[in-house]
Amino acid sequence: MMNKIYQYIIAEIIHIVDLINKRKVINFFKSKFKNNKIKVIDIGAHKGETLEIFYKNFNLEKIFCFEPNQELFEILKKKKKKNLKKYLKKFNF
Repeated sequence: MMNKIYQYIIAEIIHIVDLINKRKVINFFKSKFKNNKIKVIDIGAHKGETLEIFYKNFNLEKIFCFEPNQELFEILKKKKKKNLKKYLKKFNF
C-alpha cells in the first residue's frame, strides 16, 4: 500500500517538473519565432504529445510526425483534433 502511495507521489512530482520544463521550452520558441508560421518535424512522435503542444501554442504551417513503432503510430493516427488535419502529415518509419 505504501509503495503505491510513494509511486503516485513520485509520478506527480515528475509531472509537475515536466510541466515546468515544457513551459520553458514553449517560452523559448515563442521568443524566437514570435507569430511567424512555423514548420515542425517531430521525430519519434510517440502518441502526439509534442504535436498537441505545438498546435496549442504556435502559428503552424505544417507538422511532420515520424513514428516507427507501429502500435504508437496507430494511436497517433487516431488524433482527430479539430482543424489539425490541415497541418498534420504522419509517417510510420
